[in-house]
Parts: sequence; structure tokens; C-alpha cells
Amino acid sequence: MKTDSFRHTIELIRSDAGRCSDAGNRTRRGFLFIITRTNLLAVALYRVSHYFHVKNHPAMARCLQSLNSFLTKASIDYESKIGSGLYMESAVFSFLSGNIGCNATIGMQSGVFKIGRSCPDIGDNVILESRAVVGGSAVIPSNKTIKGGTQIVDHAKKGDYRSRNVKPGKSMNSSISLNTQSNSDMPDHGSMSISATFSLIYSDVQRYAEYIRPPVEKLSFLRTMKILLLPNVLAVALYRLSRYFYLKKRSMISRIIWNTSLFLTGADINPISDIGKRFLLVHSAGTIIVGRLGENCIVYAQSGIGKLNSDLDIGAGPGLPWIGDNVSIAGRAAIAGPVRIGNGVKIAPFSYVISDVPDDVLVSGIPAGIIRAKKGRKNNQRKLKSGK
Repeated sequence: MKTDSFRHTIELIRSDAGRCSDAGNRTRRGFLFIITRTNLLAVALYRVSHYFHVKNHPAMARCLQSLNSFLTKASIDYESKIGSGLYMESAVFSFLSGNIGCNATIGMQSGVFKIGRSCPDIGDNVILESRAVVGGSAVIPSNKTIKGGTQIVDHAKKGDYRSRNVKPGKSMNSSISLNTQSNSDMPDHGSMSISATFSLIYSDVQRYAEYIRPPVEKLSFLRTMKILLLPNVLAVALYRLSRYFYLKKRSMISRIIWNTSLFLTGADINPISDIGKRFLLVHSAGTIIVGRLGENCIVYAQSGIGKLNSDLDIGAGPGLPWIGDNVSIAGRAAIAGPVRIGNGVKIAPFSYVISDVPDDVLVSGIPAGIIRAKKGRKNNQRKLKSGK
């Protein structure tokens, strides 16, 4: 089989679909399976654009690349050479431009980019954790895991890699007690009732109204509709509806609403996420949420909440974070992996959290460390130790 044949392109798309976490034992991964998953759709559109590039049809390749960016919010250069079995955690704000081997895993908001004519070369079975960036003439050997938040240009250092047996989620400090609950005691904010779903949507609208013009006692119908037309509020409302159909086992309808939300608002809020009432999303574009969030949480621009290289389940789903009530996540901050974030925590901009955080603290840094506790005492910034 010729490597530039369209049949081979289809085989590559099927290999990518096989890496999807919910593919299971399906022998047929058809058209609907791919187009209802934006991470797979982004890779599939790249495969077709690369095919036209190889066939010397640059105009068609550029059009498909632009369509890919428009639909999925991913930027994948059609000139890139990517092996089979590529898996992206989320397409939103991910960018790929370089040589990538087989069975690569790209975490949320991660990327590979060229600098001038310098092109990175990444081996097989490489994992880029969330917010990891590789560029320039960097060479990454096979079977390596790039730490989240790492930026590698030209040459990687030993400290840029993460051991494959790292399992984030353990307590960062034995002297700090966490407000832990067993999985069975964790509240479930999802609902099988459509009336309860609309009640959650109204609580989100009211929270936004209080955010922009407090105090608010009761919203009129007209003002509620005006607020719902805002992209950040619309993203949350569409998530609530997709979550409702997900709990009703109507996965196709749920995914259509999810993709519509991504297309209209630029926010990627997975319906498997469990988000409490009065949730406030300040800016929708580029925000990724997969996990469990408590009540009265606020998420700012381009934040990322999702999975790390682990399948440990602490109640939010395999490899996903569990976030308490009244948590504030600032712009460009990321929470990755099976970690537990306490109540009343504030996460500073550009922070990268991969370990448990106690209640009522302010954390900052890559990886994040506590810089202020509840009583106002100032601590030297200490690194949160990831469990080994």
C-alpha cells in the first residue's frame, strides 16, 4: 500500500480513533464516531489535509487546515509528519507542527511548533502532559513523558522528563490535613430531571448577574435571555443540557450539543464533568473542563482542568481532578490529574497544579506551591510534591 494513498489515510484515521478512551472493543469506528468527538475530528481533518499536501494540492490542504481551526479550535500544520495512533486529550488551543512518531499523546493545550526552518523531532510513544511545549530543533527520544508546563526548545534536560510510574494525587504534606471524603459520600451535582437542569442554568445566570452588577434579587425573563446570549453563559447552559442527555444515556444528542457549544463559544466542557450550581465561566474561548467542580466555582480565561498520565479515580473519573466549593481558578491556570483541591482555594494565573491542595490557600507557580494560607501568614513558596 502506498503511503500517499487515500486508503492509507483512512487507515491512519482509524488507528487514531482506536486510541480514543471510549472506543472500547468496537470493531467499527465509523463516521459518526469521529465527527462527534472534536479531538478525533481535528486529527482526521489533518490527515486529509496532509493527503492533499502530498498530492500537491496546497490550496485544498490550506482550506482544510483553516476549516479544522474553525471547527475544532486546533492548529495542526498540514505539512507535519505524524505517525499512526495520535491521541489528543482536547483539540482546543492545541497546536502541532513538526515530526511526531507513532502513538503520541498530546495533553490539553499542549503543542509542537517550528522556529524558522528548525523542526522538532519527536519519537514514538511520547506523552506531552498538559501545557507542555516542544519547539525549535528539539529531539525527544521514544518512550518519554514531558512534564506538564515544560517548555523545551532545542535541547531537553533531564529534569524535563517525568518517570512513567508517577501517580499524582497523593497528599503534598503529611502535616496538612485535607478535607477528604470517600467516593460514596461525594455529592453528585448531575440530575436526571430536566426541571433540575434548568434550575442549575438559572443559578448560573444569576451568579453571572451578581458578578457584573450586584446585588441581584430576582432576574426578569428578558434579562435572563440577554445574559444567556453571552458566549460564556451560553457555554455553561449548553453543558448543562449535554450533561442531562449524557445522564439519560442519549450520548449522540449529548455530543451534538457539546460540539455545538465548542463551535459557538470556544469552550470545551465535557458532559462527563460534574459541576455544581452557581458556576461562573468568565471567558469561554480556550477553556477546557473535564472533572468534578463544587458549588460557587469561578473559572477565568483559557484555564485547563483535565486528565494527566494516570488512571487513578478519586471520585471524578479515571485520572480526573476533584475540586471543592468556592474555588477560583485564574486565567491560564491548569489543574491536571487525579488531585483533590480543597474548598475556598485560589489558584493564581499561569499556575500548574498536579498535587492535592488543602482548604483556603492561595497557590501559584509551575508546579504550584502555597504562597498564602487562610490566616494571612506568609510562607516561603514550597513545591507541592507529586506522589511517587
